[in-house]
Amino acid sequence: MKKCSFIRFMIKKTTDIFWIAGLCLLFSGVFCATNAKADTMAASSESNSSVSMTKTFFKPQQKKASIRQQISYRNDAAKRSSSASPRESVKILKYKKKILQGETKQLDLINLPANATVSFSSNNTSVLTVKQISNTACEYSGMGYGNAKIQIKISTPGFLFFDNVQELTASINVTPKAVSIVFRKSTRTITVEQSSKLSYTIRPSISTEKPVFSSLRKKIVSVNKKGMIKGKKSGTTYVYATLANGKSAKCKVIVKRPKANTLL
Repeated sequence: MKKCSFIRFMIKKTTDIFWIAGLCLLFSGVFCATNAKADTMAASSESNSSVSMTKTFFKPQQKKASIRQQISYRNDAAKRSSSASPRESVKILKYKKKILQGETKQLDLINLPANATVSFSSNNTSVLTVKQISNTACEYSGMGYGNAKIQIKISTPGFLFFDNVQELTASINVTPKAVSIVFRKSTRTITVEQSSKLSYTIRPSISTEKPVFSSLRKKIVSVNKKGMIKGKKSGTTYVYATLANGKSAKCKVIVKRPKANTLL
């Protein structure tokens, strides 16, 4: 009897031990799972923080623009600036295109930038010589006869070591001085208030020299610098055409009263 009671007691204790062990294993599993989840969340948070810090403090530096890109940007900016406020181009003022041997004239530029450098030269110094007198003007003189050009080079500072260059040209015709002159008609007859032009011939014929006209009696006939005469009152006088060398020609001018209208 006692032996059977002892066996039942041992079986009951063993069963209790198994139940206690099972409960311990269950609680241990739940605790481990909870800790693992907490560790995962902490690791994830730490990883995100690290990535954020890396992005914040270790951003990759942008590559510097190449020289070619910088030049392109500069040119685009210059184009936008020029389109926004266009600058007038450099021009040549009106100048005398036909001169005589030994004659000197002046050529001027306008709209020249303040930082521009200008040079003047002749493409044929045996015909035309050029002397620069300022940054915007030059004098040119006829030496031989023929055609020549004044070459104008305008430089303004550009990007880096390159200058912006503009080239202009002015064509000049040089002719010899006249040596003689004659009027084609030695006598002209006009009426009061009538106008007429006196024709003349000079030698050599290629000369572009213009004679100086004058009237002996201006109260009878007036004459302008182109040889146009006009009758002022009736009478007779002479008109002269004089060259630079002192040679001259004269034309007799007779002024008559206009005929009165007669009634039929």
